[in-house]
Amino acid sequence: MSRDSFNRTLDFNTKFKYFIAAWALIELVLIDAVYKFINILNNQKIIHLPKDFDPSTIYWSEDLPLNLLKIIIVCIFAFIFGVTYSYLARKVLEKDKASISVANSIAAVFGTYILLVLILALIQLFTQNDYQIHDSFVSTITAIRESTLYTFVLLAQLIGAGIFSFIGLTYGQSKVEHIDEEGKGRLLGIKWYHYLWLWFGVSIYLQALLWLCYWTVHTIALFIHQFRVSDVVGTAVEGQDSHNSISTLLGGLFVVYIIAVIIFYLLSYQRDILSGEKKVNILLKVGTSILVAFIIPVLLVMYTAIGASDVR
Repeated sequence: MSRDSFNRTLDFNTKFKYFIAAWALIELVLIDAVYKFINILNNQKIIHLPKDFDPSTIYWSEDLPLNLLKIIIVCIFAFIFGVTYSYLARKVLEKDKASISVANSIAAVFGTYILLVLILALIQLFTQNDYQIHDSFVSTITAIRESTLYTFVLLAQLIGAGIFSFIGLTYGQSKVEHIDEEGKGRLLGIKWYHYLWLWFGVSIYLQALLWLCYWTVHTIALFIHQFRVSDVVGTAVEGQDSHNSISTLLGGLFVVYIIAVIIFYLLSYQRDILSGEKKVNILLKVGTSILVAFIIPVLLVMYTAIGASDVR
């Protein structure tokens, strides 16, 4: 199939639908999960940031390293947005790449902020409550005028998000043009609208995955620090405690990885059901969906570090 025939039929409404689907998944779910994970580390005193630190704000602090980290996160997920949009739409005209990239650049930096303002405006309209929406715009403009760093961070995010969105669209298009057209509008074989109710689980599972990666690195680093030759042969050395670094390594990783494997299997099973690859009884389908999308994420929030709001 040629590029022209592949890129011919998407109308504006379809492009907009896929843009919103990709943006909502990346910005409101995945990036939000990363920011929440940063807060988890901060609440656990693993990293030491101000108590009132909010990683979801457009501007983090006056520390350049934190703002550089914010720029990196925005650029990485702008690239993922481009790939995701290409995967959903299957068709991205060359002339559309620039406009989609610019739109995502603005949405990546100000999208959540704009949504909040619109929600407050609607609340104010229907309830006649005064939320001083205008003040938030004034404070942002004042900060831009008074802080060179603030302006630099905003411009860097806008430019970086635009460039990496374009790169992601180009890369994604090169990978999906040979995929069957029947898969259009699907992500991982699942219709895009399913993610409207899967978002809570997706966010929690990503936080769990990030925590698992951190815990793996932490446990291995602790093992290397505590390792002794005597741990391998099982002999005790006079003057040393009986603590075995190998036992610590295995004990620290065994349970969490067993749980991770079980969760991964259930996620894969649900994907097979939602994609239609596995035909099951409607009760089993609903039960699996509730278990994977809601019950397990709630348990993770209640009984793991993901739900930590205070230092424990």
